[in-house]
Amino acid sequence: MRATTCFLAGAAVAGSALATPLVGSRQADTCAPIPSPFPTWQQLPTQSSLPDPLLPRKYTTTDNVKDILVRKGRNRIQTPEQWYKCRQPEIMQLLQEYQYGYYPDHSQEKVEATRSGNTVNMAVTAGGKTAKFKATISLPSGASASRKAPVAWGFYRTLDALNMTVPEMDASRVGVTGCSRLGKGTLAAGLFDKRITVTMPMSSGVKSGAGWWTSSKLGTFVNHALNLPYDAHTIAAAITPKALIIDQGTGDASTDSKATAMVVYPAAKAIYDWLGVGDKIGINVRGRGHCDMSGFSSVLPFVQKVFFGTRTTKDYNNLGGYGSPMSTAFPWSTAVPRQ
Repeated sequence: MRATTCFLAGAAVAGSALATPLVGSRQADTCAPIPSPFPTWQQLPTQSSLPDPLLPRKYTTTDNVKDILVRKGRNRIQTPEQWYKCRQPEIMQLLQEYQYGYYPDHSQEKVEATRSGNTVNMAVTAGGKTAKFKATISLPSGASASRKAPVAWGFYRTLDALNMTVPEMDASRVGVTGCSRLGKGTLAAGLFDKRITVTMPMSSGVKSGAGWWTSSKLGTFVNHALNLPYDAHTIAAAITPKALIIDQGTGDASTDSKATAMVVYPAAKAIYDWLGVGDKIGINVRGRGHCDMSGFSSVLPFVQKVFFGTRTTKDYNNLGGYGSPMSTAFPWSTAVPRQ
């Protein structure tokens, strides 16, 4: 009897003005204070490059990049411990404030699930309202609860339902994938759900993971994008130390694969490298266009490496025909704090 693999791909993630911010662990007495309220675009400096993920919002000024490059930057995150304790929680809250809307409080929700063959029916109740949806599972012959699958793909409440109804799957190895607008939801799911081990957005486009539905505050930055205190690389970096593999096609002009490969990916990888988990991030630059199915087989060796420790000869830092990173877009990466 062989181990089974279950892929559940494609689900929407929407921002919600609910609950309290999802911020993780944070000790306020040793961290820069999180702004309350967060500043408007008029109160934020214009960014001359991609924002520095290592600089808390409180200390962001137009002179930061210059100061950092001459080793005079102050109040920058200096250690991985500070990143996980202070900066990552701040980024999580910042992204909810400006982009996603606040993540729902799952403690206020009730999940019910039933399984009929290869269909899982779910009902989620919160605030006196119930939403119903379903997921289709695909298991190879020979799958059983005594031989759990190594991978379960899904988003938060779908994963809850799978855990409740599909004993064939091993929930300790979880991945999430989606393409186009569902690629945006994929990145959001990987950011907010700590149970997800590997996040794989495909052809995700705008900001390489901007929510399909966003907080209304993001709209206030129309014509003022340079004042945003974050960019797509910030979202990717906040997923650390979990694995992230980005899939983009060179024939997919609508999602700006070139900038994803030359700017967003290397900027995020600089943070992964600094945190000592550089092997947990990769990019797959393939031919063809939007949401081409070849992306799944191309990233499979990366997923297997993360889940099982298997070796792969494929270079997931290769930017393909795009060449080298556009380091001028993120000059702070050459001056990350020494360990």
